Amino acid sequence: MVAGPYAIVLNGTSSAGKTSIALELQRRRPEVWFHASIDTFLNMLPLGERIDEIEAELLPIGMGVHAAMGALAKAGNRVIVDHVFAMPAIEPLLRSALDGVPSLWVGVHCPLEELERRERARGDREVGAARRQIDVVHQGVAYDLELDTSLLDRTACVEVIGRHLDG
Repeated sequence: MVAGPYAIVLNGTSSAGKTSIALELQRRRPEVWFHASIDTFLNMLPLGERIDEIEAELLPIGMGVHAAMGALAKAGNRVIVDHVFAMPAIEPLLRSALDGVPSLWVGVHCPLEELERRERARGDREVGAARRQIDVVHQGVAYDLELDTSLLDRTACVEVIGRHLDG
């Protein structure tokens, strides 16, 4: 059993399987885990016609999102951070927000062809997002664990993560 505070950081492109892994972790682990998804925070923002205004405020938005994720963990909770490091500044912001919190950093990988197949099948993602992100999201990020979701299903990914947490 993992004592809080603790953070599992899942980073990968859109459609790599991060959310599926996070939800499966919540179902299978004996502890209570928050699922702090970047998508949840992005869904709080006004999109569409005001995108230019949002882009002008990316720094305070990013600082607030990552501070909130860190605050959940620093308050004594276990948190699964489900993220896409689409810009180089994201990783250091999150590492700073989680400073002092025991963490497991997990790179979630998948080949581009499979990512694009998943984007088309999902219907709730812009086809092409993974292609834009694939060369950026893992660049320079140091992981404790890396998973390929084209080779492992979410249950197997959770078992691998569980061995790291419990071992």
